[in-house]
Amino acid sequence: MGYLLAAKELLKYRYPSLVNVILRVKQLINRNQSKSACEIQPYWSIFLTYSCTADCFYCVQNYSFKTGRKDSPLKGKLSPENWLLLNNAPNRPTNIVITGGEPFLYNGLEKLVAGLSGFKEVWIVTNLTLDISDVIENLKKVKHHRIIFHCSYHVAAIDFETFLARVILIKKAGFLGSVRIVDVEYAKTKQYIKKFATHGIKIQSLFRVGMKDQEVLVTSNPEASNLYRKPPVLCRTKLALFAPNGDVYNCHTKLYWNDYASSFGNIITGFNIPDDYCVCHDY
Repeated sequence: MGYLLAAKELLKYRYPSLVNVILRVKQLINRNQSKSACEIQPYWSIFLTYSCTADCFYCVQNYSFKTGRKDSPLKGKLSPENWLLLNNAPNRPTNIVITGGEPFLYNGLEKLVAGLSGFKEVWIVTNLTLDISDVIENLKKVKHHRIIFHCSYHVAAIDFETFLARVILIKKAGFLGSVRIVDVEYAKTKQYIKKFATHGIKIQSLFRVGMKDQEVLVTSNPEASNLYRKPPVLCRTKLALFAPNGDVYNCHTKLYWNDYASSFGNIITGFNIPDDYCVCHDY
């Protein structure tokens, strides 16, 4: 069974354009079947900390730090009790994402995840560089909402076999949502896909990245590179991105650059994201 999965996943990896065409056809079919599929769905994400256990050259946060960014954690971080105010926030979505940085560096993560009872699912995005076996055991006790791990493998941050063992632990606990990798080296990525497939695990290959003159290039998608300045568009979104100090943004760029003037409030004092269009260059 693992060999068949490996062959399927390698085929998808080698022919991403074909996969994108199939996905777009499915999206069109779904839109024709349901009007609600055309609606913009709300997406909330908590950035508990910008600190990380890794130092990846392609990280958008590293790039913004090196080009003059000021970090909002300097204003302070919220306690789990403060974050749990989101349980009663109006117009909240069904699911909520917890990310960073590396969220397991946040003191009180376990309490926060267990306490987010106002949501049906809590997604945790982690690089698994820290031993979380005890946390996994404790989270098995949570019954009122589902917990899902989305694991990101970064080659320079952790030994592959250690990462694989931790993913298998999460899968056995029933918490595994996805495994992702930034494609830094083609040959190794193929090996990782095969190894995960032997354990019945699909791995999602993200952008292929490289460097040019000290700048990060997304070689599989030039428009996503920071060297590519795009014309403005009108953007409409239902993103709610919460900075470590509780400030609320509707755009990752504004969040990462701590664009306080673009904040729509704070979860302690109240926030409201307007349902209209804004001009955007970063897409």
